[in-house]
Amino acid sequence: MVVVARSRLYRTAIIAVLIAGCRIGPKTDSTSGGAAPGTLGMAAPGQFSDLAPGDTAGVITMMRQTMRSIDAGLDSMMRRDTTLAPGADSTAHHLTVWLQEGVPRKLVIIDSTGHGQNNTETAAWFMGGDLAVLLQMTDAYAFDGDRIVLWTDEALQPRVDAAADVTRARQAALVENVRTWMAMLAIKLP
Repeated sequence: MVVVARSRLYRTAIIAVLIAGCRIGPKTDSTSGGAAPGTLGMAAPGQFSDLAPGDTAGVITMMRQTMRSIDAGLDSMMRRDTTLAPGADSTAHHLTVWLQEGVPRKLVIIDSTGHGQNNTETAAWFMGGDLAVLLQMTDAYAFDGDRIVLWTDEALQPRVDAAADVTRARQAALVENVRTWMAMLAIKLP
């Protein structure tokens, strides 16, 4: 009887240890948005060019992590806003930038008509002061060194219909737009 009780106690203790071990799981890195690196012992990539060429899933994951981790810390960052009067097209622009130690982390541009209709929003996230992710109404982009690494739709599904020359023209225009918006906030990008 004593042997059966000890055996049952021993089994219960082993099961409790195993369950507790399963609940602990992998450690997360709060700086990368909460996701653990995919390979043990490897650091999370710091920029899109650190990923393997053609790693579309990795780029999309990194885009999401970048947006999520920066958005989670916005409350602790310095915020600056400006509203530009409507131009010839009667569209007003409201720009908001969040800075961390003087370095831009996020930029939001809201274009609105005087009637509050047809509002559009563009959001940009920055890594190390460089444009990393740009999200518009119908498109999203991953950037590395002012170069589009991946062009997706707004749901982060890769666009397969974008030709290389169209992508190059688009990246030049988008980077120039972001630089112009930042200049309106008296911030110069590298």
